[in-house]
Amino acid sequence: MHRLRPRLLALSLCSALVTSALATTTEPPAETPAPPTQAISAPASAATELQRLIALALVRDPAVQSAQALLRASQAQIRQVRSRWFPTLGLSASQTRSQDEDLGLPVERSSDRVDAQLRWNLFAGGADLAQLKALQLEAEGARFDLRRAEQDCAERIAVAYAEAVRAETVDGVAVTLLQRLHALKALVDQQVALGKSSDVDAQTSASSVLEVTVTRAEAQADARRARLKLMALTGTPAGTLPRLRLPDAPMFDAVSPPDWLDLREGNPRWQGASQRAQAARARLGPVMADLLPKVDLQLRQALQDRTTPPPTSAQRRSTAVTVSLDIPLGGEAFARRDEGSQRAEAALAEAERISLESQIEWADAADKLMTARYTLGIHQQQIRHLDRVLKGAGVQYEAGRRTLVQLIELQKMPFATRQKMADSALTQFTAQLRMLSLAGTLQEALAQAESAPPDGAEPPPQR
Repeated sequence: MHRLRPRLLALSLCSALVTSALATTTEPPAETPAPPTQAISAPASAATELQRLIALALVRDPAVQSAQALLRASQAQIRQVRSRWFPTLGLSASQTRSQDEDLGLPVERSSDRVDAQLRWNLFAGGADLAQLKALQLEAEGARFDLRRAEQDCAERIAVAYAEAVRAETVDGVAVTLLQRLHALKALVDQQVALGKSSDVDAQTSASSVLEVTVTRAEAQADARRARLKLMALTGTPAGTLPRLRLPDAPMFDAVSPPDWLDLREGNPRWQGASQRAQAARARLGPVMADLLPKVDLQLRQALQDRTTPPPTSAQRRSTAVTVSLDIPLGGEAFARRDEGSQRAEAALAEAERISLESQIEWADAADKLMTARYTLGIHQQQIRHLDRVLKGAGVQYEAGRRTLVQLIELQKMPFATRQKMADSALTQFTAQLRMLSLAGTLQEALAQAESAPPDGAEPPPQR
């Protein structure tokens, strides 16, 4: 088991998203009906196109917008608490009419008074400091939540991108198979015309062409739906979709988990939960904060005082220091502290749950990645064997050593194998995305993604 490094950017590159490509293809003959397809733009860099789509999705993703709003709200809460350390300036005005008795004589008195006052809390038992620390930790957790939302959005777009690449790859493979069956049909029709084959062979070859025509139509529909999903997530049509390769995710024995103490330091989901757990503990504050006295300073200055007739005495300026001590006899302070303690325990348990869940996801993604790489290698060998078989199958058919049905089945086998290769390549790519997301380096890895090499074959046909 390898010990994970804080950064995964220096690791080797993984194998290509799609390890097999297709021979140069053309559209099927006019007699083969095909559903209309969507036009796409000129070729572009895979990394550039993917980064463009991710940038568009981040602007409109509701989870990202919500995380941004919650981060701004937590920052506003910090400003609220800090403002309590400053005095409060007030201005009050009053107008009164009263019936008074002055020296035993009734007096009708009117008063117009304007006062300025300054109130300042000097000591609150340390509760403000505890709350400020808790809010700062929650704001840090909100930053991690925003990073997680951005990574989740980037992962969704990358997965949708890979699904579209897989669908277009299968579509291209179907085109290749359809071409070969058209060529076989032409050969069978020629032999029927020469009397070397029966009409049953002609009907069999025509039926196989129609069967694969339906398969190709379904592949086109899958490709269209994949592009529509990508457009719904980003709000814009995608251009060409070249294959991608990513910086390699760290590998380890699938039976043993990675050094999770290293890995979770980069996991924004666990980091956010950990910060919230620390914030819950910080909210408890000093043990006796609720039982300590509160000290307030109040200054008052009369700005205007018109009283008719004037009283014998009037207050112009006052200074007061108030010490108050409130002790709830019903045990409210202790109950509130117990509540905070239990909430802190719940937050800590939530962080541990996320840690355990992420370990399981990591192990699952790593096992899928290794299995996909293994099956891709086997499929590549199978394709090489099938290519050699197909070279001699046509000659054997003309010599009467193979039946037409056998030849058709042989033509279909590379299609099925390449389809499985596309599925394995998609699994490999999405497993990598999951591992990089759990390690907290997904966006950096996507920024370094490059177009996968063609591996000596042509890419799928552009429609």
